[in-house]
Amino acid sequence: VLIVAKNDNALGVIYNRLIEIGGDYVAMRCGNRDKQVDLALKLSNLVSNQVNFNHEYASKLSYWLAKDKKQECKKVLYSSRMNALEQVIATHRQDLVVLAKSLLSSKKKTRKEIMQKYFNTLLDVMPCWLCTVMDISDNMPLIEGMFDLVIFDESSELNIPQSLPCLYRAKKAVIVGDDKQLKHISFL
Repeated sequence: VLIVAKNDNALGVIYNRLIEIGGDYVAMRCGNRDKQVDLALKLSNLVSNQVNFNHEYASKLSYWLAKDKKQECKKVLYSSRMNALEQVIATHRQDLVVLAKSLLSSKKKTRKEIMQKYFNTLLDVMPCWLCTVMDISDNMPLIEGMFDLVIFDESSELNIPQSLPCLYRAKKAVIVGDDKQLKHISFL
């Protein structure tokens, strides 16, 4: 899932909520250098076995959902995510090492080439990505339909030309907004 907005602060709120629900390895923000370093550190921690994979809740999801226990559901979902991460690490450890090193590279061209080559592996690690419409072209390869879904948050602030690269990268779109939000302002 790709979540985009014009405003980086709006994405920060969504990102924090996703991390609260699903743990550190469910979503990733992309954009400025700090976010690239954060991704590189998360990948490095994964490949160096510094992440504690906890399986104790894996078989209890249906029980806790029936009991409407939100905390227990979060634990089960987190455990399920950790199981998926273990499989990705076992299969793509070397790719993740290359990705982590390239994200720290100061050469923009090198980072873009590596991201193009290994982005599908990154999608296996982090299934949800958040990016402003202005940063998407600098941070993600232009691959048609690489995301199952793109969600446009605060859509009234966006314009069609900015949104097209996001739409191209996804198979489906959800456009979120309301009449209480600010309208798009164009100086052209």
